[in-house]
Amino acid sequence: MAGSASPNRVAWRVATFVLASLAIAEGALALVQHQRTQAQLAAASQPDLPLRLSFCSPAIAGGTVGVLENFSDSTLEVTLDIQSPASGVHFRRGYIIKGRAVSWVSRLQGFPFAPGQIVTVSNPRYRPITQTVGS
Repeated sequence: MAGSASPNRVAWRVATFVLASLAIAEGALALVQHQRTQAQLAAASQPDLPLRLSFCSPAIAGGTVGVLENFSDSTLEVTLDIQSPASGVHFRRGYIIKGRAVSWVSRLQGFPFAPGQIVTVSNPRYRPITQTVGS
């Protein structure tokens, strides 16, 4: 039977391929874990975001309002990342808050907060703040 591989040779090739694939997958997993660790270490070494995030439901606003209080002397440009686990909706918007200021954000500015949403406020120079909107 010239030209056909023996069953042992085919099994050896398959085993070699499977082992090589596993080695590549393990290497990729190790790289991802290393990158996550590096990102966590970098975030841990950053200072806290000098901002407080809270939520309230004033009768006049007609919904939940986010309150951002900037404790620094500098204007902060932040990103508000809003996730709704129940519906799967996720959106991200930039926001600027002046130094030593309090700012109210609501659906009128494009931030339709609702109970159960997960809100993350971030700025590349600081550790982010994450909170869940209450009921």
